[in-house]
Amino acid sequence: MAVALSRRTVAKNALSQLGTFALSGGSKAIAAIMVARTLGPKGMGTFSLSWTLAGTLAFVAVLGLDNRLIRELARTRDPRELERSLPLACLLGLIFGGLLTGIPALTGVHSDAAQALAAAGGFVAVSAPILIFRATFHAREKMEYETVTCVVEGAVALIAVAVALGAGFGVGGAMLGLTAGRVANLILCLVLYRRLWGPVRIEIAARRWLGLIHEGWPLAVSYSLTATFLRFDILVLAIFHPSAEVGMYGAASVILLTAPLVAVSFSSSLYPILAQAEGLDDEHLQSVFQKTSRILIVAALPLATGLTVLATPIAEMLFGSDFGHTGRYLALLAWILPFRFVNHLFGVVLAATHRARSRRLAAVALALIANLALNLMLIPTWGAYGAVAATIATELVIAGLLLAGIRPLRPILARPLVEGALVALAMTGVVLVTPGGIFPQLATGGASFAGGLWVLFLWLPSRGLAAFSATEQESAAAA
Repeated sequence: MAVALSRRTVAKNALSQLGTFALSGGSKAIAAIMVARTLGPKGMGTFSLSWTLAGTLAFVAVLGLDNRLIRELARTRDPRELERSLPLACLLGLIFGGLLTGIPALTGVHSDAAQALAAAGGFVAVSAPILIFRATFHAREKMEYETVTCVVEGAVALIAVAVALGAGFGVGGAMLGLTAGRVANLILCLVLYRRLWGPVRIEIAARRWLGLIHEGWPLAVSYSLTATFLRFDILVLAIFHPSAEVGMYGAASVILLTAPLVAVSFSSSLYPILAQAEGLDDEHLQSVFQKTSRILIVAALPLATGLTVLATPIAEMLFGSDFGHTGRYLALLAWILPFRFVNHLFGVVLAATHRARSRRLAAVALALIANLALNLMLIPTWGAYGAVAATIATELVIAGLLLAGIRPLRPILARPLVEGALVALAMTGVVLVTPGGIFPQLATGGASFAGGLWVLFLWLPSRGLAAFSATEQESAAAA
């Protein structure tokens, strides 16, 4: 690998990415909670559907141009790459956003769902240039810039959503509030880009657009398929079952999409550096992969255990007493977290390694086929429980396919599984003996979880290093 991995750089990038995902995903989760508490399970069902389509199309619309840009700028540092990509991304965002915005006009339907989808179209259109600007921040490893933009977006969005719901504008107003936050993000991206790269210049070279799409399409298809299988269950559930059931399942999905933020941010922070690897047999890549997979596995097991034990109290605390069924779905879905943690790492490694992108695409495509088939078979009859079963089965399929795709890389499983199980048992014991309800249980569970990770990754390694240094000093003195 051309550039050595700096622990300080990785730590900074990981913290920046954690802040970004926490603020971005967290603000959307809080908005969902506000909708659920204001409009109940039925309103939450409509919001889940519209947000599912908006979130999926926002990433699909740029056709992989953002990830291609990260890879190219990390290697060449040529700002002309942005000049070529930005106009195409904006055009694609307008096309995909227009598809959603035009639904009420094309169908003549003006229900709450149609209005929410129309508002979601604006979110998609604004997201396209934001993803391109963020790619330039990633390439220069200025991920803290993205964090700043998410702070502003989250604050503006939550204020706008609260005002819209308070004024009685319903789900459509909530989606417009999220779009307002997105517009604030775009304005700040323009300011920060100018500070990092200079004035924004545009090169409209339509003859090159097909080449850009050709280079980005493997990543586009891969991420599009991933986004589709993560959200397809909501779409199928909305077709065959009432909005209230969609809302209760959607509430569980909000938690499951928010919980992996740490893993996603940590893995994503490695992308610019891993993109410089020559291939999957790169020694430095192998070292980083082994260490990262251990951390993710150890962290995922206690988190899944905690969500299972406290599923119903957490659901009712967040969304209200009408969402009791959400706890049942959450207790089962919690066990996809260990697979989702490592699957994201596997995907980042394959996406960052240029010659391995086709493997990732094939793995995700096969997983999507399995997911679509399972959802269509199980959801019409079993409803939300069918969606749960399809989601768990899909994560298992993805894990197996990606594990085969990252050869010759192999995660070390035995040690982190034992370590994670020990932390989970200790944390569960503390939670079960804690009186006073959900808030004290969350506090003591979180403290024991953090304490277990501190012992494994900070205290024990430092003790081992101190013992090694003392042995060396004794050997030197004896000599």
